[in-house]
Amino acid sequence: MLCAMPNAIYVESGSLRGESSHVEKQRLIDGAILAPEGLGMGSELRPDFIAKNKA
Repeated sequence: MLCAMPNAIYVESGSLRGESSHVEKQRLIDGAILAPEGLGMGSELRPDFIAKNKA
């Protein structure tokens, strides 16, 4: 949604380093995080991450 807002300047997200908890990893190019390429907002968690961290 932020990619469609002309005045959006930042979004809180996970780390760009190390292993991601999300299916699609964030991509940083020229100081900007690119929009997800797949459907949705790019916030789908990996099934193995959920299983490992389930309470």
